[in-house]
Amino acid sequence: MAESALDQAYVLARDIRHSRNQQPPYPDEELEWLAMMAFNQAVDFYLASADEDCRRWGRKAIELADLMQGDRGAVGRLLRGKFERLWRDG
Repeated sequence: MAESALDQAYVLARDIRHSRNQQPPYPDEELEWLAMMAFNQAVDFYLASADEDCRRWGRKAIELADLMQGDRGAVGRLLRGKFERLWRDG
């Protein structure tokens, strides 16, 4: 159920960001929170040796962070770097 909620938030935020209407953007604070929670779940899967689930949740976290508009991609870069280090050093 949590993964479905993440997917829905991603689709909504992506669609708003790419729409030509004057809709207010999806709140960066919520995207950041969702991205961090998804990343934490990815780490939990990593620790449980559930590699496929870890990678899927890690990708979702990064994709959500990349939709943030006010941080110039900082959170996405941070999560991408941490995720790469997790697999390189693990």
